[in-house]
Amino acid sequence: MSKKKGAVRVGQVGYRGRGRSLAKSWINVEDAELVALADNVDENRQAFSKAFPGISIYDSHTEMLEKENLDILTIGTRASFRPPIIKDATAANIKGIYVEKPVADSLVEADEMINQCKNNGTLLVVGHQRRWTEQFIWIRNAIRNGAIGTPTHGYLYWSAGRLGSNGTHFLDAANFSVNSDPVEVMGTVKYGQNLEKTDVHPTLNERMMKDPGIMGSVTYSNGFRLAIDALNDVLLPFTWIFCGTGGRIDLIQNSEWEIEYWSRDNDLSHLMEPTVTIKDFYSGIGSNPITLRKPPNLAPYDGIDVVSKGYSELIDCIETGDTPSSTGDDARMALEMIVGFHHSSENDGTVVKLPLQGDHRNYKLDTH
Repeated sequence: MSKKKGAVRVGQVGYRGRGRSLAKSWINVEDAELVALADNVDENRQAFSKAFPGISIYDSHTEMLEKENLDILTIGTRASFRPPIIKDATAANIKGIYVEKPVADSLVEADEMINQCKNNGTLLVVGHQRRWTEQFIWIRNAIRNGAIGTPTHGYLYWSAGRLGSNGTHFLDAANFSVNSDPVEVMGTVKYGQNLEKTDVHPTLNERMMKDPGIMGSVTYSNGFRLAIDALNDVLLPFTWIFCGTGGRIDLIQNSEWEIEYWSRDNDLSHLMEPTVTIKDFYSGIGSNPITLRKPPNLAPYDGIDVVSKGYSELIDCIETGDTPSSTGDDARMALEMIVGFHHSSENDGTVVKLPLQGDHRNYKLDTH
């Protein structure tokens, strides 16, 4: 990487799996330079040295924080390793932290890290990168501007379960799109892979024995209802469906991230008139059918580029004091939903009210 004069100094902890793409996403961020990495595994340090020659490497994040005078820290480790890293980073007066999802393995850990950042003036951003994609920004704005009328209900499914590790992305994207807080969840989790139905990645069954799939529902404060199916036999592309009194928006997260949008031409008031009979309605008279509309041309999804947008926004928010699109509190909300689903499943699918009360904050997930 070429040196950028006067650039924001960035360090990273963790260079395995997701950490490798997080490091790469800094390359094209203007006025920022990745200057150091800390990883306690020699294999990971060697891989980083080959990919980013000439950058300082440490086997301890504390030593990196002491020596590198960093402005921003990227944390790409598993959630279980993050609490001490964030504690040390805030104590070192880091200005901003970008942490991989999920924010934590328990609500008590999430609260501690969020509060440490707030108390030390460190801006915390969590890597729910769909909040920076053109597709979800368009959906959020379209729903807010009445494209589907009053939001009423929707459907969400994602493949291969892993409620804690992957579900945090999809639930957060739904929260972002609906722009409302969840107030209750209910559902049933299922561990392991249905080997009679599926034949996919050889290690997936082992991972799903720790982090299950989910079938359930969410109710939001604005009345929107979301049905969810991410059990272990769901292998289709990730899909969100948002319906309302005046239309519907679908997003299929395949290679093209396709959006389909239907809406009514007029309002629905005439449907309540007594002159419109049931027979008339089903024959199409007065039914005011929805019409397929052409959504805007949006940039194809690029996983490296969209994280770069999150990095750039973090830098801007540090300078302006604005609130980033993906905060620690946003990520905590998705985590609370996940804990709520586990609690519901353990109690025969009962409805669980949010926010959670009592000792649920200590419930420990196994994410990776």
